[in-house]
Formats: sequence, C-alpha cells, structure tokens
Amino acid sequence: MKDRKIANYTELTDYKTQLQYALEGVTTRHQFFDDKEQILKKVRTGTSQELREISRRFFRYTLYRRLVIYLGTLFKLPYVVTPIVNDWEEEEEVFSRLKSGIDFCEKINFQEKFTEITTKVVKDGVFFGYLRQRGSNYVIQDLPPEYCRSYYTINNRYAVEFNIVDFFRAMSRNTDEDKQRIILEQMPEEALDHFRKFQDRKVQTEWALLNPHNAMCFKLSEDEIPPLSGVIPDIMNLFDYKELELSKDRMELVKILVQKMPTNREGDLLFDPVEARQIHKDALNMIQQTRGVDVFTTFAEVDMVSLQEPHKVLRDNIGKGEKSTFTESGISKMLFATEGSASLEKSIQSDEAMMSVLLSQYGTWMENQFRRRYNTKNITLKMMVLPISWYNEERMLKMYSSLLSQGYSKIVPYVATGHKQQSLISLLELEKRMGISSLLEPPQSPYHVTNEGGRPSLDDDEKDPSTIEREERDDQEADADEE
Repeated sequence: MKDRKIANYTELTDYKTQLQYALEGVTTRHQFFDDKEQILKKVRTGTSQELREISRRFFRYTLYRRLVIYLGTLFKLPYVVTPIVNDWEEEEEVFSRLKSGIDFCEKINFQEKFTEITTKVVKDGVFFGYLRQRGSNYVIQDLPPEYCRSYYTINNRYAVEFNIVDFFRAMSRNTDEDKQRIILEQMPEEALDHFRKFQDRKVQTEWALLNPHNAMCFKLSEDEIPPLSGVIPDIMNLFDYKELELSKDRMELVKILVQKMPTNREGDLLFDPVEARQIHKDALNMIQQTRGVDVFTTFAEVDMVSLQEPHKVLRDNIGKGEKSTFTESGISKMLFATEGSASLEKSIQSDEAMMSVLLSQYGTWMENQFRRRYNTKNITLKMMVLPISWYNEERMLKMYSSLLSQGYSKIVPYVATGHKQQSLISLLELEKRMGISSLLEPPQSPYHVTNEGGRPSLDDDEKDPSTIEREERDDQEADADEE
C-alpha cells in the first residue's frame, strides 16, 4: 500500500502540496514537554520554538483550539484591487492589468488561504511560506518554521532565510531515500543551490536567503512567540480543578453503613464476637447489590456517612480558573458562553486591533506580486484588505454605504457584503451583454438620485391624515395664486 502522505505530496499535477506532508520526523528536532512543571517553566522562560511546540500540543484541547481559531478566523479578508494610473489614455491596458491582478488573487485563493495562514500565525507565532508556480497555477507552500528565520526586511517585507544544511542533516537521519528525493524536489531552488555551494566550501553560512519575491513571513510580534501561549498555565490549572471536581463527585456515591453492637451498663458486649461477625455478614449480604455502599461494624452509633465534602469552594475555584484563563488570553468569555454584552464589544475591538497588524502585511506582500507581474510605469496596482470581521461587518457596511451617498466607491460596499470584486465585474459585463441593465433600475433612495427626486409618493390610503390636509391646503393656495 502506498504511503498516504507521500501519495498526496506527489500529486504535482494539482500542485496542492505542502512540504509538511513529507517532513514527518524531520521537523521535531526539539524535545517534547510532558511534565507540568517543565511546561510552566518553559512558558515563562522558553524560546519561541519551545513555546511553539507547546502551543501545537495544546491545540488538541478544545478550549485552546477555540481561542486560536477565533483569532485566526476573526477577519473575513475581503479585498479590493485598485489601479493607480498616471495617464488614462491607455484605458484598455489599465483594465486588462487590473483584471490580471484580480485573477491572481483568485488563483492563490487569497481569502481562504490567508485565513489559514492567520490561524497558523496564532498557533505558531509565525508563518513561513513560499509561492510556487506551475504554468498559470499558483500555490503557497508551507515551510517548517523550525528551519526558518527572519532578521531583517527587504522592501518592507520580512526576508526569509532557510537553514538548508541543518534541515538536510535531520532529513538524512529520519527519512528514507525515497522520501528524501521527494522533499528535495520540492525545496526552493535557491536553497538547494546554497546547499551545493556549502558542500563545495564556496559559502560559510548554513542559512540560505530565499527569493524575496516568492518567500513570505507573517507574524504578530518580532519575538515570534505564540500570542496565546501565556494562557496555557491557566488551562492546565483548569484541568486540575475539573479533575478534582470529578473525583469529589465520584466520592459522593461512596457511603459506609456503620452499625453498633449493643453493650450492657458495664460496657460488655451483648453478643459474642462470633455473633457479631454473623450480624456483620448478614448486613453485608443485604446490601451487596447496592453499588458504592459498604458495611462497617463497630461499637459506635449506627449512622450513614458520606465521604463527599461540600464542594462549593471547589466549584468557585473552577469559576476562578475559567475566568483566569480568558483574562490571560485577553478574549472575552462571553464569546463562548454568553452571559451579557456590557464589555463584549470592547473585547472584540481589542482583538481586531491586535490582528489588524497582519492585514497590512498581507496587502504589502500582494502588492509586491503585482509590482513584478502587472505594474508598468503608468499603472500601479494597489490592494486594500478591508478590516471587516464577523462581528463588525454590519457596522462597517453601514459606514461604507453612508460614504456612498457622498460619492465614495460603489465597489467597496459591494465587496463588504461578502461578494468578490471579480464577480462584480463579471455581473456588470453579463448584464451589459444581455441588454438587461436598463431593465434593472435601482429603487429610489437617498443613494440613488433620479430626476423625480426623493422617494416615490405614497398612496392616499397610506398617508397620514395631517399630510393629506397639508397637501390639500397647498393645492388650494396654488390654485388661488394662479387665479
């Protein structure tokens, strides 16, 4: 049977490959932390790589996963591509290059792929990738962050260096020859050239600078620390609280039946030990079908004892643990368990402000692709990633619509509704060629000025009585003036 990961990885005709498919055993060059105290220590003092591995481990747990996915998918990433033109005499050329730029965004699947990238930035603290092209098809290939670094920028973009030597050593130790061949075939060509030069002693450094036009690096902070790593100790404490509560609940089911052997005034047993043993055995046989109940025979009073202590304090601790977890993450608990909305909006706005850093990085990287592919001395394509999230889209749409009445762009409100710029152009062209544009007149509103002016008049049965009286009075005055 073929190795599934290798089979997927070698589907080069679809070119939907990721380097991670063939990197099992290569990217785990750091130890995995299992001890709680060790994890807590690393969260406080660990490197970005150590925190990245801890973050990946906790991504398996529902609460941490939901926090990561919430931030990673916060923005919807709608975009508008705009041509900056010096001379509009070449109008046909302008629209041709604009269409090419928009088509490029669709070919790399911008919204879906960069949402995936955002989630990885939140989980790993950084994303390294490489744009691959085959014919007219494009794919963004993931690069293992364990072997990448970015210490400076080129044209406002993070430069990416890849440790091809260290990577090749790890690959040789952990993979067979067939998998090594597959991996090397998919590595950036400049990285392989650097490796050959390193073997020939033509270069001294193990780090190969990847083509800045194709390489990419996105991160929320320069230290590349996963932004939610600080919440991990609170999640671990919450696990402990819940495990303790579960143990307490189990203990609540355990009871002991204590029965007293009677004595006389002098304190002597009324039953001899043999009889007492038989009484104990009879009581035990009587309750043997009852789970969680045992018998204890003694000289004490007969009583039913529960081993469960009042656990109000314990449940209070669980509440404190949950509150501490969300407080440390900076994300409102009300997003996942709604209890009110007093501070929810402010919390979401803070999250949007933090994640908006990536929007400008995405726009800058895309504009660099436009620059090398479609721009001319006369035409410069710009990309605006609209800061629309799943929580502010209604407010943002109202803002763009209000600007429309002041002569602002019609494309931006259309894109803000969730449609793509490419579909707008296609729809307008379709309506034009079908000759139905004149049949689809927009309704009269403050945003659509017509010769008739204002909204359509209401029928008399829909008008307020005072309005009818005022109109009749105006008509009488107008007739009097004519006379």
